[in-house]
Amino acid sequence: MSRTDGLAQALSRRAKIKKIEAAIAFFAANRAFLDRYEDLESFVFNAFEHDEKLAQGVEYHLVALRRQLLDELWSRHIFLSVNAIEQLLYMSLKADVHPFVAFCDCVLENGLHHPGLVLYPLHSFGFLGLGLFGLGRPQRVATLDLSAAGIELTPQTNNFDRSIAFVEFARKTLGIVHEVPRELLEHYYRSRPLKWFTQNPLLAVRVSSYASGYYVNQRILLMKLRLSTTLIAMVAVMGRREVPSEYHDFSTARVNNWETLDIAHYLLFQADPNKSHLSVDCTPMHVNRIELAELADLGVDIDPRAWKGKARRSQLTTIRNALEFLEDGYLRHCVIGSKSQELSRLFRKLLSSINYFRRSLRARGQTSENIVALAIAFETLLIDFYARGVTDRIHMRVRTCLAGKSGVAAMCDAVQELFVSRGKILHAGETLQFKDIPLARKAYVICFVHISQRLTLLDPKTKNPLSAIFL
Repeated sequence: MSRTDGLAQALSRRAKIKKIEAAIAFFAANRAFLDRYEDLESFVFNAFEHDEKLAQGVEYHLVALRRQLLDELWSRHIFLSVNAIEQLLYMSLKADVHPFVAFCDCVLENGLHHPGLVLYPLHSFGFLGLGLFGLGRPQRVATLDLSAAGIELTPQTNNFDRSIAFVEFARKTLGIVHEVPRELLEHYYRSRPLKWFTQNPLLAVRVSSYASGYYVNQRILLMKLRLSTTLIAMVAVMGRREVPSEYHDFSTARVNNWETLDIAHYLLFQADPNKSHLSVDCTPMHVNRIELAELADLGVDIDPRAWKGKARRSQLTTIRNALEFLEDGYLRHCVIGSKSQELSRLFRKLLSSINYFRRSLRARGQTSENIVALAIAFETLLIDFYARGVTDRIHMRVRTCLAGKSGVAAMCDAVQELFVSRGKILHAGETLQFKDIPLARKAYVICFVHISQRLTLLDPKTKNPLSAIFL
């Protein structure tokens, strides 16, 4: 089902809110004042000098209308930036039909809801067994199908044409109708430090974003990238199995690998109004640079063979659904905003937890840092508030989450040893090697899925939701 299905009807319902009706009446009564200014920019620079009080009224009611439009669009994962919504809304106020109708028609007619993608480099990430086979056919390399989650992956291609072929492949499999502008990519590749475009693994994430500035929607893109890299990490962890040493040696992370850590830009492809091709922003990483750099560090190998078969596909769907639950909840309660402080806090904790889980896989971190990060991920996931006896409660809740799973005893032991190791690192300053950390990571993924499934059934007014699901 399309994200735009029912958009017009939903906006029609919002138009009946008393505050919105009052705003529409205000604009109708002051249409002549609006008509004096060609667009929003002209209004901002001139209106307050002509009639400050009336201009303040326009600003007040414009913000009220903008909030309703942003809530409806962003809840449908159509990420028009705030300034884009304001500009379109201002023009819609001068139309002869209801502003919400004019706004919706403008979005749909210009294809602003159409998806694009963000292309992001990874490092220290590999596909097992594909190091020497398949680099000449990058569109076949990412044999694990993550397109249902809006993701495509490829190992390093070491060739510009093959990287372009991957972007084109991702565009098609992710359902993006606009074409890739090869000439513009060639320009950026020649004029920017984009060695990662050929030398690093590439992550393509589907996103419907329309913004007129580099960093306007970066908060949304960061959320998408966090969840996408977490999905890849969880898939790699759950598909981990003992493999012959030669199979491990032929990982793309270790063969034909000249990846770079000189990652200063990412590429954002957006639908261009009334054009058949995507626009491309080569976005400098000046804002949130540390966080963006950390997202690129995914020190894990993925085994495509481990994800063949109906049972594995079902498990992949389960993980994807758990992360989609987190994405929808975080978007609604933390980005758009809601009145529920409990739910806002809950989804911030869940996102923080998966961030620490992903950090436990950093290739550039020390083992002790990865151990501490994974322990924090468990505690953030399973505990509402700190209180005495927290470690015992974590172990009890881990056992509850893992009940009925294969290898539950070994995973529980691994988590218990994880917290013993964490204590030695923090309190005794010891540097440890923890051989069962892969098993503890697997336990974390199972716990995360269990928590997400239980939270969907919980009363949203519950004060301590993580404790309530274990009663």
